[in-house]
Amino acid sequence: MFWLIKTRLRVLIRDRANLFWSFIFPLCLGTFFYLGFGNLLGDSPFNSINLYIASDYSDANLAEVLAAIDVDEETKLFKIKADFTKEFLEQKLTENAITGYLFVENNQLYYRINENGMEQTVTKSVLDQYVQISQVILQVASTNPEKVASVTDSLQNDHRYLETIRSKRQASSDSMYIYFYALIAMTCTYGCFWGISLVNDTQANQSALAARITSAPTHRLKIIVSYSLAAFIMHFSGCLINFFYLNYILGVDFGGNIPLIILVIFVGTLCGIAFGALLSSLIKVKGNQKDGIIAMITLALNALSGLMFPDLKYLIAKYIPFLGYINPSASITDALHCLYYYEGLGHYYFYLLLLSIMTVIFITGSYLFMRGSRYDSI
Repeated sequence: MFWLIKTRLRVLIRDRANLFWSFIFPLCLGTFFYLGFGNLLGDSPFNSINLYIASDYSDANLAEVLAAIDVDEETKLFKIKADFTKEFLEQKLTENAITGYLFVENNQLYYRINENGMEQTVTKSVLDQYVQISQVILQVASTNPEKVASVTDSLQNDHRYLETIRSKRQASSDSMYIYFYALIAMTCTYGCFWGISLVNDTQANQSALAARITSAPTHRLKIIVSYSLAAFIMHFSGCLINFFYLNYILGVDFGGNIPLIILVIFVGTLCGIAFGALLSSLIKVKGNQKDGIIAMITLALNALSGLMFPDLKYLIAKYIPFLGYINPSASITDALHCLYYYEGLGHYYFYLLLLSIMTVIFITGSYLFMRGSRYDSI
């Protein structure tokens, strides 16, 4: 059997089309994904907002309060710049050298901007809250002066009644990762092209080469198993190269549990090859027509797993969950998703089991169709 596997590997290495879909295309697509939105992955660093306050129309308490607002332990929300006059800042605003500035006139707070933007929106929200709190304190001071201190302390305490709980495994989450999960799933399911070659070279009615192989004295089961192992070795190598390229070269974070990720890829590779062999056995056409039909089926399954439009995957899970359970690409994507985001492994093992069941069904069906073929004449 070792000789058969070695010989088959030498044949598969010359199959340029399958080598492209298993090795080159996933690497290119992963690179394009990373160039397109790689910088959107993870948490973006926050830069403090430059906030200008007119020095001749200022309020010392305002500058002090705004300067004390923290984003986290190391970052302030605002960088206060209060060294310029209102006239100077107005000129700079007109020249679009700054985006806005503050000034206080007749006990009224004004925020001058030249355009809308994220920084301006954040600043206005903070100023609105400052004005509201100031009015509350002034009203209490005019009616119950003895309660000013307690009200001030109460307003300064930031009471939070909702808590965002994140996995201890991963501190951040980003929907963009779904593209890379679906890319791994796509690479695994592209094993269907190796499955097509397996059937075409072992079914006597598919090609002249298959007719010669079928007439050989070697047992049919031995040929099928050897060719299947050779196809698995080739495709699994391509899937691993794609994964390690994404993880270590491009720096896409799939989490730290590499062995479990490789286990998903292992089962997904088997599933992809078996799925292609089953479809190739069932579809009774030859040549490029069969390749085109199976390619369309695989493309549809990958699209439903979030490769092209991530929201489609969530819509399927919400309204047609059964469709997600019978989709090998969706099971691979969900297994990687659970492994990255969830602290426990229960959901991961569920999707791995689901993928394994589909793999067994595909392998059994492929074997029965391939082994049970009989021909009147070859």
